[in-house]
Amino acid sequence: MTEKNKSPFATNLLNTAPTHTKMESAEKELKKTQKHQQSTAAKAKKQQAVEAQIINTGKPFWWMLLMFICSLVYLFPEAVFNAALTDVAGGRNSSAEDLRAVELFGRTISGIGVTLLLADLLLKGKQVAKATRALGYFTLIAVIVWPTVFFGQKWLVDHFIIDASTPEERQQAYLSQVLRSALIENSIAFEGIDYDPDKKHSAVEKTFLSVFGGLVYADDKLVDDLKQKKRLIMEKFVRDRAMSQFDQHYANYDNFRQTLRDKYTEYAAGSNQYNQALASVQTRSDAYWLDTQNQVKQGWEQYQKGTKAYEARVESRAQKIAPKLYDYFERRNKCAEKKSGSNKDRCFERLQTGYDKEIAKYSMPYIPPNDWLVREEISTSENVGNSIISGILTFGLYTAMQAADAVTGGDAGFKDHRMVYTNDVNHYKNVLMVKMEPDFVKESGGYPLGINSIHEFRVNELTSIKVNKKLKQKGLTLSPSWSLIDRNSFDIAVAKKVRQQADAEWRSKMKAKNSDMPPNLSWQTFQQQGVIQQRIQREMKELYVNPTLADWNTVSLNRKSLNPIFDGKPPSI
Repeated sequence: MTEKNKSPFATNLLNTAPTHTKMESAEKELKKTQKHQQSTAAKAKKQQAVEAQIINTGKPFWWMLLMFICSLVYLFPEAVFNAALTDVAGGRNSSAEDLRAVELFGRTISGIGVTLLLADLLLKGKQVAKATRALGYFTLIAVIVWPTVFFGQKWLVDHFIIDASTPEERQQAYLSQVLRSALIENSIAFEGIDYDPDKKHSAVEKTFLSVFGGLVYADDKLVDDLKQKKRLIMEKFVRDRAMSQFDQHYANYDNFRQTLRDKYTEYAAGSNQYNQALASVQTRSDAYWLDTQNQVKQGWEQYQKGTKAYEARVESRAQKIAPKLYDYFERRNKCAEKKSGSNKDRCFERLQTGYDKEIAKYSMPYIPPNDWLVREEISTSENVGNSIISGILTFGLYTAMQAADAVTGGDAGFKDHRMVYTNDVNHYKNVLMVKMEPDFVKESGGYPLGINSIHEFRVNELTSIKVNKKLKQKGLTLSPSWSLIDRNSFDIAVAKKVRQQADAEWRSKMKAKNSDMPPNLSWQTFQQQGVIQQRIQREMKELYVNPTLADWNTVSLNRKSLNPIFDGKPPSI
C-alpha cells in the first residue's frame, strides 16, 4: 500500500477499465447538456425581454434604432434634392435635361421616403420579433411601394393635372414659365422687382424665381394684361436668350469650321479617288482584254498538246491493228473463194467473231469491217480496156450483155470505184482519227479535231463561252451570245463593273461615317448637306438657322441668324 492507502496496481487497473472510460464520456455529455441548457435559457430570457419590450412599445429597440438611422440617412439626399430643385428651377442656364434629372432624382427619393414611412407604421409586433422576418417584410414593402410611388407620381400629374387641363390653361402655364425665364434673362422688368441677372443669386432669390411662374399662373388679371405684350416678350426673350451665349456658341462654331474644312478636304480626296477609278476604265478594260487573250493563248496551247497526244495514241493503235486487219481481209477473201455452203458460212462467222473480239481489246467504238477499206477510183480507160478484154474472152457475149444493160438503164458494167484493203498504217490511222473523234472532243472539253490556227480557236463558239464564264467569275457580265470578236460590248461591261466597284467603295466609306452624300459635291453644296447641317446645329444650338454655312463670320451670322428687332431696352410690366 502507498500514501493515502492507494495501491498503484489497483489505481492503474481502475484507470484502464471500461467502466472508467464510460464515466468520463458521461461526464462530458453532462457538461455539454448543461451548457446547451444555459444557452437556451439565455436565449429564452433575451426573447422574453424583446417580447416584453414589444408589449410595452409595439416594437423592439433594434428596429426603432434601425428606422431612426435610415430616416436620418434619408434626410441627406432629401436636402440635396431640395437644393438642386431650387438651383435648377431658379437658375439662369438650366436645361430641359437638368430638369429631367432633378425630376427623376426627386421621384426616387420620394419612393424611398414613403417606403420608410409605411415600414415604420405597418411593421410591429410579431412581424419584427425576429430580424430575418422583419427584413423580409421590409423588402416586400419596398418592392411594392417604391415602384408605385416612382411611377405613380408621374401618372397622377399627367392624369389629374396635365391631361385634365384646358388648352387655355396650358397656354397660360407656358406663358408664366416664359415670363420666369424672361425675367431671369432680363428680357422684361417688373416694377418693384430689382433684379440683376449678372449678379450671383442668393438662395432667397433662387427660391423666388422658382415659384415666380406659379405666382404668375395663379394671377388671371396679370395674365390677361400680359397677353397684349405676349409677342413682344417672346421675341425679346428668344433674342436675349440666344445672344446671352453668342460668343461661346460662335467660338465652338469657329473651331468647328476648321474641322469641317478638314472633313471636306478628306471628302474631296475621296471624290478624287472615285474619279480616278472611273477614269481608269480603258486601262482596266485593256488589262482584262490582255488577260482574256492570254487565256485564249493558253487554251490554244493546251489544244495543240491534246491534239498531238491524241494523234500519238491513235498512231500507236493503228500500228498494232493494221497487220491484224490486213490478215482479216486476206482470210475473208479466202472464205469468199470457197463454194457456197455451210463451210463458207462458218468461215465467215469464225472470221467475224475473231474480228469483234480483236476490236473490243482497243477500248474504242465498234467499227464495221468495210469501214477500213480504201476507196479506189476506176478510170474510164480501165473500164473500156476491161470491157474489150472480157468481150474477146467471151466471144462478144459480155459486150452484148453490156449493151442490153445500158439500154435498160444500167451502168453497162462500168464502175467509178472499188473498195480494197491495204497494209498502209497511215490509212488506218486516218480512219481511227475520225472514228475516235468523240473521245478527243470529250478530252478537249468540247473542241473538235481540225482546228489549225489560233485564229480559228479564238473565233470558235466554245472559246467565247469559256472566256465568258471566266469573266463572269470576275464580275464582268456579258451576254450569253457574246463573242470574242465583239470588243465594244466587252468595254461596256468593264466600264459597268468599274463604276459598280467605285460606287460600292464610296458607299462603304460614307456608311462608316454615317452619311449618304454623293461624290463630287462643291464646298457650298457640301455644307448644305443634311448630316453637315445637323453637326452645325449641335454646335450653334439656339443660333442655328437652316442652312447655316461655315463661311459666315460674326457679322454674317448675326445678320442672317438673328434679326435685330429691339433697341436692347427690356419692356416694362
